[in-house]
Amino acid sequence: MNQKSTLISILRIGTTTLLAGVLSYVYHPLMLQFMSVETFGEFSSMLGVFNILGVLTAGIGLFLMPKIAQQRENAHDIV
Repeated sequence: MNQKSTLISILRIGTTTLLAGVLSYVYHPLMLQFMSVETFGEFSSMLGVFNILGVLTAGIGLFLMPKIAQQRENAHDIV
């Protein structure tokens, strides 16, 4: 991967992260207008649980990726 494609990838990730943050700040007040306080509390709680699960699965994926890549490299050596 050359420097230009690396820079483009970093900018793409940064832009999508920024966009997700902005949309979150817009989305939550809008949903609060359409939901009761109790329903919004349940919604926020479930969203928090899913965010925690997302972090856990991302961590597991980042842990397993190098292991799987190493296994694939070793498989090519055997053949």
